[in-house]
Amino acid sequence: MKKCTSCESGAFAGVRNRRVTLQERAAGVDSDGKPNGAWTAVSKPWVMIEPLRGKELIDAQQAKMKTTHKVTMLYRAGVVGKQRLLYGTRVLNIDGVINPNESNEILELMCVEES
Repeated sequence: MKKCTSCESGAFAGVRNRRVTLQERAAGVDSDGKPNGAWTAVSKPWVMIEPLRGKELIDAQQAKMKTTHKVTMLYRAGVVGKQRLLYGTRVLNIDGVINPNESNEILELMCVEES
């Protein structure tokens, strides 16, 4: 098994200090065609949560994204933009999933916090 070089050194080492619940919505729609299935837990990974600021925030706004946070976690197959993260009482909807260098070591989740 290949060792995760991004996980043990650099910016990601030792900062997975937030436990979140990764959730996905069960199938189902209401009379308007909007999803209404219950949210169910998929996993409870340790992550690093960073609010976007500076250049990252400006880049996201220019790309017409509403992204407010970047969440970094160990790679997990099947994480998609229709899922969300719960962190305490906060809800972070996953807007995009980035697999840096296609290395399958970490994922960067671009998220929008519900207000």
